[in-house]
Amino acid sequence: TAPLSAVLRYAARPTEAMNIKISVTWKTYDGRSHTRSFTGQDYLGVLDGAGVSFGVLTAPSFLGDYNDYTLDVLRRNRRLRGTAIVGPATDPYTLRAMAGDGIVGIRYSLRRYPDTPDFTSSAYQRLLRRVRDLDWYVHLMAESEKLAALVPILAASGVKLVIDHFGVPEGGIDEDPGLRAVLRAVQDGRTWVKLSGPYRAAGPDKKVLARKFLAEAGPARLLWGSDWPWTGHEGQFTYRDTISWFEDWISEQWIREEIGRTGLALHGFT
Repeated sequence: TAPLSAVLRYAARPTEAMNIKISVTWKTYDGRSHTRSFTGQDYLGVLDGAGVSFGVLTAPSFLGDYNDYTLDVLRRNRRLRGTAIVGPATDPYTLRAMAGDGIVGIRYSLRRYPDTPDFTSSAYQRLLRRVRDLDWYVHLMAESEKLAALVPILAASGVKLVIDHFGVPEGGIDEDPGLRAVLRAVQDGRTWVKLSGPYRAAGPDKKVLARKFLAEAGPARLLWGSDWPWTGHEGQFTYRDTISWFEDWISEQWIREEIGRTGLALHGFT
């Protein structure tokens, strides 16, 4: 494992958040079928090749609440953390066991999904209370209109909130309602934005957007992720490309190092 000092010395070595898909076949929203096979060791090899010390496994949405693969990888590799997908009735004993295995949050990937959880219901409010008690975060990906509706509800619950892929904006910075909601939320000190997956939404120029988030919230509210293995965009990029994007968006090395420290702290590596 690369030393912690490597995270602080070199901008290409922050804690990274990614999506891992392990030995499954799935269909994307447009009906295309994908078969990919990855192991925890594959991912660690990618990290080692880039000099990245730690990683975060994002729960694969197509597996639903079958978190077994992620939990197995986390138990074997303490330099990794992860998120899980759970139902609102999940009991606190199960959640605490997941925390012991390395889970640090729950994920809702709602973009292009017809159903949206009712986070105002008593069942979801109870789950959010348990998430807050564990000091986990809610990892959210959704279209602009859904973000605009959901971010205030989740922020009001008191949970920590991580917004995926710049908030997948669809309009301009000043016109996109989801972006406006996220920019308001980062002021509360409990919301973070992941700079990743620039190919997943058109919207404004991602460098301009990264600088906007930086100006509004500072490096203490930003994260970076490779989005490896780039589901739906396989073979189009390299891991080095994702690091280069980060270096372009945030040209100052000291700020990239601060963002790396943010990831370390949020995911319990420090």
